[in-house]
Amino acid sequence: MPCLLTGGLAVVQCRHAFEMEGGIVPKTDEQAPAELLFEIKDAATGQLWGTVRLKTKEFATGSRGFFASAKVANPQNTDARYQCNFQMILVGSKTEA
Repeated sequence: MPCLLTGGLAVVQCRHAFEMEGGIVPKTDEQAPAELLFEIKDAATGQLWGTVRLKTKEFATGSRGFFASAKVANPQNTDARYQCNFQMILVGSKTEA
């Protein structure tokens, strides 16, 4: 069964990174919410497998975005559980190393 990811994708309205004295100023998104919800649905039937809450995160690389780790079960076979990891990274948000 193929699955489809849908949900609250934030519209990224961020300023463009620009060069300043040889460095790049990382992008930010002041309009992004603190949390997003993703629904995992069967693409063929629309049956909901689960809802995952993504929270804001600063990654070890210096990039910023959203992250979640969760488990969802096949609603047709609750013994079949799946581990899910979601990352949503703002392009250009990485701070200089």
